Amino acid sequence: FPYSSREVSFPSRAGGVTLAGTLTLPDSVPPRTALVLVTGSGLQNRDEELFGHKPFLVIADFLTRRGIAVLRYDDRGFGTSEEELRALTGDATTADFALDALGAFDFLAAQPGLDRAKCGILGHSEGGTIAFMAAAAEPAVSFVVSLAGALVPGGRLSLLQNRRLMESQGLDDATVEACCRLLEQCYETLCSVPQADLTARLPELKAALAAGMEGQRVPEPLRLNLLRVLDSAAASPWVYHFLTHDPSDAIRAAGSRPVLALNGSLDHQVDAVENLGAARRLLGESPTLTVKEYPGLNHLFQLCTTGDVAEYETIEQTVSPEVLADLAAWICALGK
Repeated sequence: FPYSSREVSFPSRAGGVTLAGTLTLPDSVPPRTALVLVTGSGLQNRDEELFGHKPFLVIADFLTRRGIAVLRYDDRGFGTSEEELRALTGDATTADFALDALGAFDFLAAQPGLDRAKCGILGHSEGGTIAFMAAAAEPAVSFVVSLAGALVPGGRLSLLQNRRLMESQGLDDATVEACCRLLEQCYETLCSVPQADLTARLPELKAALAAGMEGQRVPEPLRLNLLRVLDSAAASPWVYHFLTHDPSDAIRAAGSRPVLALNGSLDHQVDAVENLGAARRLLGESPTLTVKEYPGLNHLFQLCTTGDVAEYETIEQTVSPEVLADLAAWICALGK
């Protein structure tokens, strides 16, 4: 490889958390720019390995070959014992993962030979939300890249995902609309109740939601799933934070810096129209905003047929070459 690769470890800005990762540095020229890669939802390694693919390994290799330093890291708790994993992630929310990303940024920006003023953060999916949260908290973050980043409130994102899922399962329009209205009611309820109070108020809140189902065309399995949303939010700080968090303020706060927001048109997890639309609405007056939607690409930026999750592992391509080229060109231009 025309670059060096080092195993590294560094502290999160959250106390008591140490992260491990890989730092790649180009051999031929001093890096003009550098960035941290932040994974999406769920416990993932530094390569964001899933469905037989390693997208962050591909991205890091492509960018470092073009003179960009890249730090990618394992999510907190990855590779630890079950007991350690519970201790590190049990009460963690997206806000805690933003502190992890800031720890990675601090480590990268302190490396000899790197220009702190040209260090940014790239996030995929939930990582896109985290990148904006980190940039809002740390003015030294010089740019943000959102790859299919979740840029709308979590409840809205979940509602769109559920609507698409129900439609793909062939449910009739009336049933889909009834379920979506009840989901909206559920998410609005969560936003009005602190997570610490949810467990005590579950019977009351479930009764109110069940009353709203009366007379609605909602099959019994879907009724049970709707009630389980409240259970999940009460049991998991991450679920509650995800469903109630609005990233708008963080996105606006990061808007004075260059922002690149990319999505695939067949992304079924983070809808391109909604989320790129949020970037344009919140940052539309920024001359440093670049937005692009890629026809025929899914949530992983693979060229696909349907965009369904089940299709991911059947596709040989890991990341579209067009996306890789656009990423490298945009980041390299910042270093000129």
